[in-house]
Amino acid sequence: MTKQVVLVYDKECPACDNYCRLVRIREDIGELVLVDAREPGLILDEITALGWDIDQGMVLKLEQQLYYGSDAIHMLSLLGTRSGYLIV
Repeated sequence: MTKQVVLVYDKECPACDNYCRLVRIREDIGELVLVDAREPGLILDEITALGWDIDQGMVLKLEQQLYYGSDAIHMLSLLGTRSGYLIV
């Protein structure tokens, strides 16, 4: 069973959208799932309960751990493939 790595971001932000389209993670980590922060859902409820402002940074969920803002981008860089593009 493949693990899902969930990345929540503002799809209407051109910089965020371009960045998220380029992000790749290693296949042995799991499947990267992109979630538009403007669509309601359980993950957004979880982020809001933590008091995080999704307008100020993206959120990465890896297993049960959440990473916000620069921590999310740092984790993405650690999970990234050795080939392909990852712009930080």
